[in-house]
Amino acid sequence: MRKSSWQWAVGSRQWVVGSRQWAVGSRQWAVGSGQWAVGSRQSAVGSRQSAVGSGQWAVGSGEPRGERGEWRGEREESFRPPPSAFRPPPSAFRLPPSALRLPPSALRLPPSALRLPPSALRLPPSAFTLVEVMVTISIIAIMAALVMGALHAARETAAAAATKATIAKINAIIMQRYEGYLTRRVPVNLSGLQPGNAAPARLYVLRDLMRMEMPDRLSDITDPPITLTYSGSTINITPRPALNQLYQSRVSTDWPTDPNAPANAYLLYMIVSMGSPGAMEQFSQSEIGYDPAYDPNHKWPFFADGWGRPIYFLRWAPGCSANHTTGGVRDGYSDIQSGDPVADHDPFDIYESDTAAYHLIPLIYSDGPTSSLTAGINTGGGSYHFSGTGGNMFGNSDFLKIGSLMNMVSYGGITNHHIDMH
Repeated sequence: MRKSSWQWAVGSRQWVVGSRQWAVGSRQWAVGSGQWAVGSRQSAVGSRQSAVGSGQWAVGSGEPRGERGEWRGEREESFRPPPSAFRPPPSAFRLPPSALRLPPSALRLPPSALRLPPSALRLPPSAFTLVEVMVTISIIAIMAALVMGALHAARETAAAAATKATIAKINAIIMQRYEGYLTRRVPVNLSGLQPGNAAPARLYVLRDLMRMEMPDRLSDITDPPITLTYSGSTINITPRPALNQLYQSRVSTDWPTDPNAPANAYLLYMIVSMGSPGAMEQFSQSEIGYDPAYDPNHKWPFFADGWGRPIYFLRWAPGCSANHTTGGVRDGYSDIQSGDPVADHDPFDIYESDTAAYHLIPLIYSDGPTSSLTAGINTGGGSYHFSGTGGNMFGNSDFLKIGSLMNMVSYGGITNHHIDMH
């Protein structure tokens, strides 16, 4: 064994291994399965044993020599402690349970920590006073009224636009039919009449033909053709026009008997649907309505305006002429019918046999936003229908009232007699 590497101190029981010291004393180290016996203790390392007490160490066949227990033998070996000798035991890293246990006082909060200040328990003052709430409600009510007013105005504008569109379509259909009478051949023989009688006779027969084929009241359908007598010659339309016969069969059943029923609105729909059936493709279902008050079985449809109410029709409406007056006050509202027999004479009177006649244009109208016809247009009621000798319309004061305003009110309806409709 090399002296430079290892020394054995028996007196103080110290092992000097390199620069390290082991204090054996009364302590014991358990390293792996080996044990070191210091003093009277024995350490069994593998198959080797070390006797400390007697100062002998058996290493192979070597013998200890010298006072300090120096070893010599046939073979010298350096002593190497096992690796486990330098490994701290597990207990060195284990903390005692008391080190992990907190004292009870550490978990106990002082009473002051749980006590809230009085200000924290006091409820905040009310968010709004009564005056503030009332002001807020007033503002909301005003804003709601403005919004509702705007919505109502928008709906009214949309309804008026829809009404104008429907009336414009009806006007195109009616005016095409109406202007066709300018070249219409009258179904009577006027060859035996004098020229001075033939011209008015043709005019009156043509007006009677319009009355039967473009009716605006039930009597226009049911009344027989007028009879004209000139120099012993009798002239009338015989037989009735085929279209008038179709109308008669239509109104013979289920005709509303209530005098307040919108008869001219029903007849307008009948004129278009039966006289020009192909034109009905222009109208949507929303433009057609029924009035359950007078027609519970929905037998008589009418053209509906933007408010769902009837659109009315007057074949002749002299009372709406621009120069029409009532009680000395001008109340005409037409932009296209002047009522002037000189500047705007009746185009159907090509020979000017009726000097009082002026250009009449069929009137198609809606009451507009209002709902009462009594504040609207005078339809003539039962006081006038085209009949009598000669068919002299313009000499009849009742006829001249048709189309005038009722009760001298300002009419806010929508008609085809306004320029913006053309």
